[in-house]
Amino acid sequence: MPASQPSKDNAVDAAETTSGLPLIVRFLAVLLLVAMGSGISVGYVAWDTAGEALEAATREQLTTARAIKGTLIGNYFRNVEDEVSVLAMLPETAEAIETFEVIFKKLDGADASVAEEKMRDFISDVFMAKYEFETGDRLPASAVMSDRPASLAVQAAYLADNPNPLGSKDLLESSGSLPDYDQAHERFHSIFRNLLKTFGYYDIFLVDRTGEIVYSVYKETDFGTNLLTGPFKDSGLADAVRASLEARSSNAYAFADFSTYIPSYDAPAAFVSRPVYAGETLVGVVAVQLPIDEIDEVMTGGRRWADEGFGTTGEAYLVGPDRLMRSDARALIEDPEAFIRDGRERGVPIDTLREMERLGRTVLLERVENDAVILALEGQSGNLEVLSYDGSPSVASFESIAVFDQIWALIAEVDRSEAYAAADAMRSRIITTAVIVLVFVVVVSIIFGQRLTAPIGRLHAAMVRLQAGDFSVTVPPGGGRELTSLALAYNRVAASLGLKTRMESANDRKDELIDEIAGMTATQASSSIQIMGAVAEISAGSREIAKTSEELTGTMSEVDGIASENAIRSTSGLESLHRIETVMTEVVGDAKNVSDHLGEIERRCEAMGQVVTTMVSIADRTQILSINATMEAEKAGDAGLGFRVVAREVRRLADRTAESAAQIEENVKRMLASVDDGVRNMNVFQSRLDETAATNAQIAEGLTEVIGRNQELNPRFATVLESMKAQRDAARQISEAMSELSDNVGTTSDAVKQVDESIADLREMASRLKQEIADEEQRLGLD
Repeated sequence: MPASQPSKDNAVDAAETTSGLPLIVRFLAVLLLVAMGSGISVGYVAWDTAGEALEAATREQLTTARAIKGTLIGNYFRNVEDEVSVLAMLPETAEAIETFEVIFKKLDGADASVAEEKMRDFISDVFMAKYEFETGDRLPASAVMSDRPASLAVQAAYLADNPNPLGSKDLLESSGSLPDYDQAHERFHSIFRNLLKTFGYYDIFLVDRTGEIVYSVYKETDFGTNLLTGPFKDSGLADAVRASLEARSSNAYAFADFSTYIPSYDAPAAFVSRPVYAGETLVGVVAVQLPIDEIDEVMTGGRRWADEGFGTTGEAYLVGPDRLMRSDARALIEDPEAFIRDGRERGVPIDTLREMERLGRTVLLERVENDAVILALEGQSGNLEVLSYDGSPSVASFESIAVFDQIWALIAEVDRSEAYAAADAMRSRIITTAVIVLVFVVVVSIIFGQRLTAPIGRLHAAMVRLQAGDFSVTVPPGGGRELTSLALAYNRVAASLGLKTRMESANDRKDELIDEIAGMTATQASSSIQIMGAVAEISAGSREIAKTSEELTGTMSEVDGIASENAIRSTSGLESLHRIETVMTEVVGDAKNVSDHLGEIERRCEAMGQVVTTMVSIADRTQILSINATMEAEKAGDAGLGFRVVAREVRRLADRTAESAAQIEENVKRMLASVDDGVRNMNVFQSRLDETAATNAQIAEGLTEVIGRNQELNPRFATVLESMKAQRDAARQISEAMSELSDNVGTTSDAVKQVDESIADLREMASRLKQEIADEEQRLGLD
């Protein structure tokens, strides 16, 4: 593999290690996504289910309220049918119509000019004044006046001459001016007025077969007019009466939907009529004017909307086929000014708003056009969210109501904000709860994430330090079974890598130690060779000293003999002196040689002492290295067992080398001491030889003096002889010491050879250790 490849791999590993988001961020993101997904799912289900349930409950409640109103309004119109039937079937009704019809015919022959004048004045001064006040408009008298004399007569008697104000004309029992009509009126008026109060109608009309209103309870300007030919022939009452007169059944009802009615000052009015028969003979029609208040009472529940489940904005109202209201709006009833103001903002025509304000009603004035009204008028029912008549979003429950032969729309609605307030509140609580849960999940996720990722973080940090070469970091187990296993596996890998590193370091240190030991052994071998050479030279010098000492001893013996002979032969002194001078000259030369050899031996001994000191230093360093090697082997454990054995052998060898060096040093010291003694003796000997030479000179000068002193030389020669013997013995000891030193040097050489062999074994063991480390790496997958 190229040398640049590992660094490239490390760069890729570093890039992979440092790229991307941290684990805790990704972990939190996943947790948050899961939590948010779950929260959104649950929230959506809760939002949709709970909200829809509450909305459905609101719609159901609204539907129930609408159904109740439908039932009530249906009952109301059925009651109207029944009550009109009762009126039509009463014998008094037919009798009254027939009686009043006869009287009207009689009155047609009387002069009606006065009555006409009165009615014209009444219409102009009284009716039109109020009409104009109420409507803002003024009609010609012909629009409300009848031209029939009988009609003018009864109108003048019961309207113009009636002392009671408008709206209370029914209080007059008899006019006192029309005896026949007064008599019949007194007879029937109380009956129909009581029925009016009982049934709650606005007015009751008795109409003969010609369409003439021969009687009414309330006595408005329509009283006494002809509905077929008179001024109100186009009114709703005329339509109902006409339909009843044309009916072929006595049970046929005619209904005229709400429309403006002039006699009621253009107030909305609806009419129900039925034919009246006397036996099989049609005698006329009974008609009732329906009061709006009664319908409003039903639709508003007596203005107790909240009690009926409509809250603060809900209501029920009716809409006719023309899409105009048939009952009053709650908003107008509760706050007319605000309703009118809102109407202006909605663009309602000013005339319509003025009419609403005048009447205090929305019947036939407020238009409602939305899907609920359209579908209800088509005969359908249901619930919709629509824009109400005032433009506000509303929840509407609708159904169609059959009112005689017409279809009305019944609408029960509540402002959407109120209708779905509970659902919106529930949704708000769901959102709030979701936010709280989300915050809780975030906090728990952070705490749990930190607890979960902290071991991973520690493991990552340890891996980074491991990648940097720090194998001493361990990861404490924790964070669950998987992370604990991962931490333990990391610790094992780190320990293995640390062991590997230590082994490699120990191996490198071992190589260094081996090289140092090899160098020291080489140095020691070289020193041993030098020592052996020095020992050989010292041995040779010792032998020469011994030989010289032997010669000196012999010479001294001869000198001693000569001295004795000199004592005996003093007469031949000159000849002996010359011989002594010659011998002394030789002795001086030999002594000088001996002294030189001893000086050389002393120098060689000092060199040998330095060698011994070097050997001691080498032994000490070898011992220190062996101790360090032993410590490194201990750290390596079982893998360093072989290295520990080699270190122990090296230490033993160092100890033995140190012991041998100590012995050599001791021997060298003794040898140096002997050499020093020999040198001193030789110096003394040389000085004495010098003295002897001087003495020879003196002997040459005078034999007498020599013979005189010859006696003094004997002890001196004896001393010299003893010294020479001692020198001889010292030379022998030096020779023996050199032999012993030679043996020690040989032992050291053998030890060096053993060290070389141990180093070779150590190298072989190191090679095996490297192979074992490689095998361990391969087994652990650390390549």
